[in-house]
Amino acid sequence: MQPRFLHSPLGAALPDWQPPRFPEPVQMTGRYVRLEPLDVGRHAEALMAAYRAGDDAPGWTYLDYGPFADGADYARWIARANAEHDARYVALIGRASGQALGVAGLIRIRPDDGVLEIGHIHYADALKGSAAATEAQFLLMQHVFALGYRRYEWKCHAGNAASRTAAARLGFRFEGVFRQHRIAKGRNRDTAWFSMLDHEWPALEAAFRAWLSPDNFDQHGRQRERLSRLTMRARNAEPGGKKTIETPTVRWLRADDAEAWRGLFQGYAAFYDKPDIDSATIDTVWRWLGDPAHPLEGLVVVDEHDGPVGLAHIRACPQTLGGTDIGFLDDLYVAAAYRGSGAADALFAGIRQCATDRGWPAVRWLTQHFNARGRGFYDRYTGGPSDFIAYHWPVADAQCDG
Repeated sequence: MQPRFLHSPLGAALPDWQPPRFPEPVQMTGRYVRLEPLDVGRHAEALMAAYRAGDDAPGWTYLDYGPFADGADYARWIARANAEHDARYVALIGRASGQALGVAGLIRIRPDDGVLEIGHIHYADALKGSAAATEAQFLLMQHVFALGYRRYEWKCHAGNAASRTAAARLGFRFEGVFRQHRIAKGRNRDTAWFSMLDHEWPALEAAFRAWLSPDNFDQHGRQRERLSRLTMRARNAEPGGKKTIETPTVRWLRADDAEAWRGLFQGYAAFYDKPDIDSATIDTVWRWLGDPAHPLEGLVVVDEHDGPVGLAHIRACPQTLGGTDIGFLDDLYVAAAYRGSGAADALFAGIRQCATDRGWPAVRWLTQHFNARGRGFYDRYTGGPSDFIAYHWPVADAQCDG
């Protein structure tokens, strides 16, 4: 008779697993950037000069160290970093300028588990937001997965909105927040965790190659397609990406849905060509949804683990010619993997119940003309669009003739 524990869920067996080797000192060259092992003599003073060429102080806010007094002070940090037994640090050299412009580290390297982390990222202003910065991240990812690592991690202070946005743009998946994870600079630090897995990398690698292609940039160096949109498509196109929910459930949004809601709302923004929506806007909408005095309310459809996979934002809207309120559906979104699972129908059932409970005789909404799939879905409930035409008047720039 087998012991009971053998019938417990244990995860997939990995009989052929072979730990990858520990990374050698990293040297790689791309179109825009060169990566080389971080060195006290070659890089400390050069990096300090690059940092000081811009407004460097804010960049140290969420790191456990810095800012540094001078190149000698920074050199001591580099020496300590290079002495870590489980890390490899690199300097990022701009190919156009030949200057050292940033630092990153492959840290907490655990070959037996096939896991390591990208961390200690600090860029000079000249590197921030550049194709070189993105290419550097791509080269490191490519190196890690080529060695055979299974999991690539990104962690940051939970309050570091810029880092969290960067992780999502690069294709990392948000996994949650470790509360009271550490004490940094005398303050509590909650840590947001993100990851990328080996089976996700082929689709993401293709997304990076498409974004880095010269064809993706116009004559002025402006991107034609955003990386965030490409990586989102790659994640949604993973094998087995479509999912089902046996019984979709709709409920009101709760405070503990914050991170799941944020991911859904970013997906909604990306669909409407705003993939880089700023964190301040997202935070504002979240505050509205949590404020009982604000008219906007949120419904979510959840999977069998009570995890939100779709959202609807609704509010009362006065209908003056009827002398009553009706419902207005501001936003509707279902994660790509759950489209066709009945999640959207469940949200509409929830909206109908809300309208009934509130005494709204109708619900109204807008959608973009290119949203063919959405319009087909809406037509099933309405019989087709109304005969109203929507106008948008940017009054801050408005001029009126006549």
